[in-house]
Amino acid sequence: MGYITGWIEDRFSYNFRRILTTPYFLKIKIVSKEEKTLSNLDGIPTDQVHLYGIIEEVVKCGRKFRQGDKIFFKYIDRQPENKDKYKIGETYFIPFRVITKETSAFEGLFVQFYSIGDDVYLVKDDKIFIPDNFFLLGEKIDWEIFKNEFTDKYLSWNLQ
Repeated sequence: MGYITGWIEDRFSYNFRRILTTPYFLKIKIVSKEEKTLSNLDGIPTDQVHLYGIIEEVVKCGRKFRQGDKIFFKYIDRQPENKDKYKIGETYFIPFRVITKETSAFEGLFVQFYSIGDDVYLVKDDKIFIPDNFFLLGEKIDWEIFKNEFTDKYLSWNLQ
């Protein structure tokens, strides 16, 4: 698997590989949140934000999640200024991954971090804001146009 993802990154881009290997992309409206301080297996305190929302749209992996579902997920960031990244009542386009106890001290559905760029994108007034242009589709774009271009570029394969 490492060889294949390395080949994809070499041939296309780092961004393309990260998007392709991220299992879920959802558009979610945040309805509530709570902050918790937990300890991982090494006993190091780690701040987690627990978020609750409603799925407005499923962009990638519709078998597990459905539009209208309530969702609970976690967000860990070691940078204190990012604690307020999610605002209650706002809608975001978010990449997700599932962590299990076998692979981490934590488990559950977590926001997928990318080592470059942002990890969460505000959707407001039918526009998505991507300050770092991570998806290479623009920094402010109409949501429907973004969704169609995202699907065409990253989720549809023409193997001719």
